[in-house]
Amino acid sequence: MMVEASARNCSSSWTVLQAAHRLCRRYDFESKSAGVPTNVRLAEAAGADAVLIKPCLPQELAAEIRRLLSQSHELKARGRELREKVGTQRAKSQELIQRSEANQRRVALSRVHRRGATSAPPVAPPALLCPTCDQQMKYVTSQIGGVSERYPEQWDYFECKACRGTFEYRHRTRKLRASDPLRS
Repeated sequence: MMVEASARNCSSSWTVLQAAHRLCRRYDFESKSAGVPTNVRLAEAAGADAVLIKPCLPQELAAEIRRLLSQSHELKARGRELREKVGTQRAKSQELIQRSEANQRRVALSRVHRRGATSAPPVAPPALLCPTCDQQMKYVTSQIGGVSERYPEQWDYFECKACRGTFEYRHRTRKLRASDPLRS
């Protein structure tokens, strides 16, 4: 009764105390009903690796420290493996990107291959004798052609001063044949 009388005199402070007491009882009830205190749930939700409730035995603390250290070593090893894997995948993707870019800019080999007449062919013309008069023939010019650089063709044109004949030598077949004088 005395408490009630003094509480009426200090009604504002009493209501604050009452509200605090109800809040503590409610918090205690909620934490006991869930089996896990609210602070622990909040700490785990915030990303805590471990939460120990005071008072804590030294053995529990030491065991938790050992567990976290081993977990840390495992995570470091896993991170190292993942970094290596990412590096390998990054190199592979760079290679694929470069190949893709090369394919986009790729021009048909037949268009790249140079064709035409030249007096300085890539393969030196052979020294040949005229099939008609067995005299040394004079080299005149060469024609470079073919499907692509991979499959080149070369024709050399010769003149015989003695019999005034013009001949064509084809490197791929190694055959000499009489040619049309207008062609050379």
